Amino acid sequence: NIKYNNYCFLNFIVVFFAVSSSFILEIIFDLTPCKICLYQRYLWIILLFVLVIFFFFFNKFYLTKLIIVFFNLAILSGLAFYHSGIELNFFNNIISCSIDKGLNATSIEELDLLIRSTDNIDCAFPKFSFLGFTLANIGFFLSLVLVLINLIVFKKSLSLKNAKKNRRNN
Repeated sequence: NIKYNNYCFLNFIVVFFAVSSSFILEIIFDLTPCKICLYQRYLWIILLFVLVIFFFFFNKFYLTKLIIVFFNLAILSGLAFYHSGIELNFFNNIISCSIDKGLNATSIEELDLLIRSTDNIDCAFPKFSFLGFTLANIGFFLSLVLVLINLIVFKKSLSLKNAKKNRRNN
């Protein structure tokens, strides 16, 4: 099914871009991800592996594959929406983004040094933006677009399946 292969390839390219960008931003540009960013990265990586496995190893179970990809993207979109909402002060963060560094400081000077040398990894403060969009906003947009494309492909797949079934019954 050529259209399904195009859909898988599109998903793969977007997900690969998201995963590689997150590592490039962390390693090359020294942007330390917060906990929610890491959770999102894990979901993107899981989705990348799922897409590779589905693309190369499973030729059947087309609708099942769409459903699995959809649920991963839906969870990813929800988490990215929550992260964007935290950055915009729409939600209070229920996931602790704090770190335990500095709890053993024995003097004000040690505590000051630890504070000044520790990266800010609070989920509420974006560390990077592009054209006014934070990385959480961009991740939400990407995952939401993929969810919508997945729903369109799923709907068309169900329509085709029902049309084939109706032709067999007639």
